[in-house]
Amino acid sequence: MSRITTRIFLGLALILAVGIVGVLIFRTDSDVTSVGAAVAGALAVITAVVSAWGAQRVVELEEDRQKPYPYPSFDFSSRYGLVLFRVENSGGGVAHDISFKWDGDPVTRGGQEICFSSDCKGVQIPVLLPGKSISKTISDSAAFFQAKSSREHSGTLSFKDSLGRKHSHIFRMNAEMYLGTPTHSDEALKTHYELQKIPNQLEKVEGELKKIRVQAENGIEPNGS
Repeated sequence: MSRITTRIFLGLALILAVGIVGVLIFRTDSDVTSVGAAVAGALAVITAVVSAWGAQRVVELEEDRQKPYPYPSFDFSSRYGLVLFRVENSGGGVAHDISFKWDGDPVTRGGQEICFSSDCKGVQIPVLLPGKSISKTISDSAAFFQAKSSREHSGTLSFKDSLGRKHSHIFRMNAEMYLGTPTHSDEALKTHYELQKIPNQLEKVEGELKKIRVQAENGIEPNGS
């Protein structure tokens, strides 16, 4: 049963119960005992309807949490020095056949629209599980803010739920608020980035040590004499 149908039934039951109470109260030719019993019954119905209305709202909120909700955004914090175009499913259900319809200019990389498939006009993401995301690199952070291309985008995202029902919602992406702000809350990401350079430096040290060992075994001085 749909939400609208359930609310209509609850509303009708409430209206009928209130109407019965009003009619019985203003009747003067009825037995007091029978009127009181009928009023008590109608009030019980009203109380039940009010309780059911609150319970229905709780059920609807839980249903909403179980629905898929994919949404695109700019991601400045996941990769050091890079700007990503990320689509994340923050809902509780699986999203299928995700596609985009841009109102203006789409998000681009090097002048080319960023796509998750070979056809930018069709389905971009076949399936996206709850709590998961998929992303593509736009550019490095410095070039992104120096470029003259638009940093504000909007459009409509369409998808299907696990039952094949179609859904869509309007989205908006604006990177202007990140201009001049730190994109990372701490230096951990930069630290990890710098630590990745250690293996290359160790390889260089290893190479130099090998040269020194060969020279020592051959009786060659380090200065080549």
